[in-house]
Amino acid sequence: METGSGVAKQPTGLIDSLNGKTRALRVSDVATLLNISERMVYQLSKEGLLPTIRISGCIRFDPAALARWLQQISEKLSDKS
Repeated sequence: METGSGVAKQPTGLIDSLNGKTRALRVSDVATLLNISERMVYQLSKEGLLPTIRISGCIRFDPAALARWLQQISEKLSDKS
Protein backbone atom coordinates (compact mmCIF):
# COMPACT_ATOMS: atom_id res chain seq x y z
CA MET A 1 0.00 0.00 0.00
CA GLU A 2 1.32 3.43 -0.91
CA THR A 3 0.35 6.91 0.22
CA GLY A 4 0.22 9.94 -2.07
CA SER A 5 3.74 10.93 -0.97
CA GLY A 6 5.21 7.74 -2.42
CA VAL A 7 5.90 6.29 1.03
CA ALA A 8 4.72 2.76 1.60
CA LYS A 9 2.09 2.66 4.31
CA GLN A 10 2.01 -0.39 6.54
CA PRO A 11 -1.45 -1.84 7.15
CA THR A 12 -2.42 -1.35 10.75
CA GLY A 13 -3.45 -4.31 12.81
CA LEU A 14 -6.16 -4.50 15.40
CA ILE A 15 -3.78 -3.81 18.28
CA ASP A 16 -2.28 -0.80 16.47
CA SER A 17 -5.73 0.64 15.84
CA LEU A 18 -6.60 0.31 19.53
CA ASN A 19 -3.39 2.02 20.61
CA GLY A 20 -4.49 5.10 18.69
CA LYS A 21 -7.78 5.43 20.57
CA THR A 22 -8.06 7.60 23.66
CA ARG A 23 -11.75 7.29 24.56
CA ALA A 24 -13.39 4.39 26.34
CA LEU A 25 -15.00 1.87 24.00
CA ARG A 26 -18.60 0.69 24.22
CA VAL A 27 -19.81 -2.89 23.97
CA SER A 28 -20.83 -2.30 20.35
CA ASP A 29 -17.34 -0.96 19.53
CA VAL A 30 -15.63 -4.02 21.00
CA ALA A 31 -18.07 -6.38 19.28
CA THR A 32 -17.27 -4.76 15.94
CA LEU A 33 -13.51 -4.79 16.55
CA LEU A 34 -13.46 -8.45 17.55
CA ASN A 35 -16.10 -9.49 15.01
CA ILE A 36 -18.26 -11.09 17.71
CA SER A 37 -21.78 -10.40 18.94
CA GLU A 38 -22.54 -7.86 21.64
CA ARG A 39 -23.99 -10.74 23.63
CA MET A 40 -20.60 -12.48 23.53
CA VAL A 41 -18.87 -9.27 24.69
CA TYR A 42 -21.25 -9.09 27.67
CA GLN A 43 -20.60 -12.76 28.44
CA LEU A 44 -16.80 -12.42 28.26
CA SER A 45 -16.99 -9.33 30.43
CA LYS A 46 -19.21 -11.07 32.99
CA GLU A 47 -16.78 -14.01 33.16
CA GLY A 48 -13.86 -11.62 33.70
CA LEU A 49 -12.20 -12.61 30.44
CA LEU A 50 -12.19 -9.09 28.96
CA PRO A 51 -10.64 -6.12 30.76
CA THR A 52 -13.74 -4.14 31.67
CA ILE A 53 -14.56 -0.81 33.31
CA ARG A 54 -17.94 -0.51 35.02
CA ILE A 55 -19.31 2.99 35.52
CA SER A 56 -22.75 3.38 37.10
CA GLY A 57 -24.02 0.20 35.50
CA CYS A 58 -22.43 0.94 32.12
CA ILE A 59 -19.73 -1.27 30.67
CA ARG A 60 -16.80 0.40 28.97
CA PHE A 61 -13.41 -0.79 27.79
CA ASP A 62 -10.04 0.95 28.00
CA PRO A 63 -8.49 0.69 24.52
CA ALA A 64 -4.95 0.35 25.95
CA ALA A 65 -6.02 -2.45 28.32
CA LEU A 66 -7.85 -4.19 25.48
CA ALA A 67 -4.74 -3.91 23.27
CA ARG A 68 -2.59 -5.47 26.03
CA TRP A 69 -5.17 -8.25 26.46
CA LEU A 70 -5.13 -8.97 22.72
CA GLN A 71 -1.32 -8.98 22.73
CA GLN A 72 -1.29 -11.53 25.57
CA ILE A 73 -3.81 -13.73 23.75
CA SER A 74 -1.76 -13.48 20.55
CA GLU A 75 1.46 -14.42 22.38
CA LYS A 76 -0.21 -17.41 24.05
CA LEU A 77 -1.47 -18.66 20.69
CA SER A 78 1.90 -18.22 19.02
CA ASP A 79 3.64 -20.07 21.89
CA LYS A 80 1.38 -23.07 21.27
CA SER A 81 2.30 -23.22 17.57
